Amino acid sequence: MRAIINEVSGELPYHHIIETGGYNRDRKKEEYEGLYWETKYFLNKAKEYGFTDAHVEHFESTGIPMMGGSKQWDAEVGELWLVKPENRLIISQRDVPPALASGSKSADVTSELVYVGKGTKESDYEGKDVKGKIIFVDGLPSAAVRIGVSKYGAAGIVGFIPPIDYTHPDQIPFRGLRIPGNIKGAENLFAFNLSFRIGMELKQRLERGEKLIVHARVKTAEYDADQEVITAVIPGDGSTDEEVVFVAHVFEGVTKQGAADNKSGSSTIMEVGRTLIKLINEGKIKKPVRTIRFLWVPEILGTFLYLQRYPEEAKKIIAAINMDMVGENQKVNMTNLHLHRSLYSLSSFLNDINEDFFHYVGETNREIVHNRGIVKFTDPIVAPSGSYDPFYYHIEKNYSASDHIVFMTPAFKIPAVIYNNWPDLVYHTSEDRPNVCDPTQLKRAAFIGAATGYVIASATAEDIPQLLSLLYSKSQERIKSEVRRAISLIQTSKKENIIENYKNACIITNCSYDTEVMNINSLKTFAKDDPIANGLIKEGIENLLTNKESDLKLIKSYYKLYCKKSGITPAEPELSDEEKTAKSMIPELLPSKGGIMSLFSMMMGRGKIRGDTAIECLNYIDGKRSVLDIRNFVCTEFEFSPLKDYINHFKNLEKRKVIKFK
Repeated sequence: MRAIINEVSGELPYHHIIETGGYNRDRKKEEYEGLYWETKYFLNKAKEYGFTDAHVEHFESTGIPMMGGSKQWDAEVGELWLVKPENRLIISQRDVPPALASGSKSADVTSELVYVGKGTKESDYEGKDVKGKIIFVDGLPSAAVRIGVSKYGAAGIVGFIPPIDYTHPDQIPFRGLRIPGNIKGAENLFAFNLSFRIGMELKQRLERGEKLIVHARVKTAEYDADQEVITAVIPGDGSTDEEVVFVAHVFEGVTKQGAADNKSGSSTIMEVGRTLIKLINEGKIKKPVRTIRFLWVPEILGTFLYLQRYPEEAKKIIAAINMDMVGENQKVNMTNLHLHRSLYSLSSFLNDINEDFFHYVGETNREIVHNRGIVKFTDPIVAPSGSYDPFYYHIEKNYSASDHIVFMTPAFKIPAVIYNNWPDLVYHTSEDRPNVCDPTQLKRAAFIGAATGYVIASATAEDIPQLLSLLYSKSQERIKSEVRRAISLIQTSKKENIIENYKNACIITNCSYDTEVMNINSLKTFAKDDPIANGLIKEGIENLLTNKESDLKLIKSYYKLYCKKSGITPAEPELSDEEKTAKSMIPELLPSKGGIMSLFSMMMGRGKIRGDTAIECLNYIDGKRSVLDIRNFVCTEFEFSPLKDYINHFKNLEKRKVIKFK
């Protein structure tokens, strides 16, 4: 750990951010026909630092509109002028790239600017002639397409939304123009995003009755361009083919080129690799047992395409760490570094090892009153040109909107976590520039990643006692927290729902124990066939479970006490007819037909079960668990919702031939 702290740099990833995300570059045709600038940069750095097998994987564009479509959109000109009553430039894509909404078509229109409120309902257009004109909306331009453009024939849209924080009135959001396929009159449709300050100025002038004539000049192009994924490795010692993966997205669509999002994570995992390679080469740390793979990708899509191309490689991955937005100046940007743990269905050593290093940095890089006057930080991890701020962090449940979720889908079922500074004050806006990043926080994120990755890549059966001690104590903490949650559920009950809440309290407790058993069992990855190590794991699980009955007994006592206080005769919950039906439904996964849309369909879900809950519904399928069992696990992880929603969801999965019932 000391070797990593001494070697890891915060300045180097900061330099990478400046080089690749210092400003929004105007891409030339040559980039679309060859490699993007960022791809070349990170590939060359990987080779310079000594990564093994550093190369680019090319994938054909997919045709998914939400990921940029089959062609890559590019802006060449995007100017919005005020012509009358005075002549001045309102905004230009040249100066602030997100001002022109991505997806806009080429056009040259001079017209009156007509204010239509939000532009999302019929009443917004009453008494207004907008045909062939540019409409001005107090909201997202894309929201006004269906009525303002398709029905009333507007030629273009100008809009603005409040900033993330009102101290940033000149912030312009990156917002694309999504045009549904059945929309008429969209062949030359364009849209401009304005800052809150400019938007309010125009709105006030229009509300005063001024007639504003504007001129929009837009020129865009579309190119056939591959998806580019950079991959490189630090080889293991050859004793196993297992891999640990670091992933970060270089691209979130090639139009948006942010510093924190999307270059900070890519720059930081590069520093993780550089640090470990240098220390290995200098003999300060041993070569890891497992290979450490690095992926620089187009967000979500690139990760999926890579794992889909190499399914046998995916089977070798035991854990993945996704760095999304990291290293931000936490005071300036009013944020902290979040560790989002893996989904409960994939509870793993990955979570607790990461959390342990987060806690270490947090506790040693803050002022402690007992040390005041002696030392500010007990083990400072501070970059020479960075801040001397404390390390603010949170450990939270999974949040899926990034590359780590791809690993955790049923197609791969690989435990994965994400480091992320979101939410912050510049997310997806024109102000996401290098000044929001801090070399000190970059150094800390790189240290945590390097230390965690190296521990996982190097762990063997000999490390089981230390790792078991960590996981056992963390599992106990989480179970105690869940038991407290279960008791709180009873304490806040009403007469009409006390029995249901007692039932759910028991479900929470039982499922929490099962989840933590899974967590400790994950150490078998390192134990292999070692009888002593496996014996320790078994003993740890047995010891953990010794408290289960007493916890359930405690919950029952709380239930009886509440019933007595409320004048209710306590009754043991029985299965309802609906629960009996769900218990009889045992789903089995059918072989996947593959295809890029399957991932997104799975994530979005249908009906009331979607996103993480939809993924977990599939992850928990093992041919033994019933729909009732799965629902109980998922509701313990998230929140309790009607059982009928889960029954309907699984019936829909059966119709879609995703599952069958035994």
